Amino acid sequence: MVDAGLVRSRITELRAAGLTVLQISNLSGIHAKVIEFAMKGRNGKKPKTVKASTFRALNAISYKDAEGAEKRRGRIVNGDIPRRQLQSLHSLGWCGSEIATRIGANASTISHLLAGNGITEDYRARIDRLYAELHGTNAPQETANERRSATVARNRALANGWTSDTATDHEHARPVRAH
Repeated sequence: MVDAGLVRSRITELRAAGLTVLQISNLSGIHAKVIEFAMKGRNGKKPKTVKASTFRALNAISYKDAEGAEKRRGRIVNGDIPRRQLQSLHSLGWCGSEIATRIGANASTISHLLAGNGITEDYRARIDRLYAELHGTNAPQETANERRSATVARNRALANGWTSDTATDHEHARPVRAH
């Protein structure tokens, strides 16, 4: 037997990675009712211990497993990595309105996303794609307006301590940790 708190913590991590209870069940081979019991208990009383085999099965779910699972587009996910990716792009001069246009959002949404609020799986995927495309490239500065926008974005990044390395190696930035 292991501490149920460790199991609940692992399930919480997997959920934050965008997995549903059913997907966790399918990937781990643990019945969904066992996962629900570990999280909620019975009659509001959470268990203190859970079988060690349950804990090992949950820890066997890798980052690649979690990333490969199909996720609901509107599901709210942990916004830390997409937020850091947006911050890194700002440090390279990519302004919020240009980023918004490229991910199919409006400019006010970028401020909301920069705060890490309300990031859905759909936005996380869009930001991942944009980050992969633009990371390491400077924003265009051919016109006066582009130069001004890039300067504003870089100044915002500088004022907030954001650098091009704020989100390093986007492919490995969201690991699902094993305990």
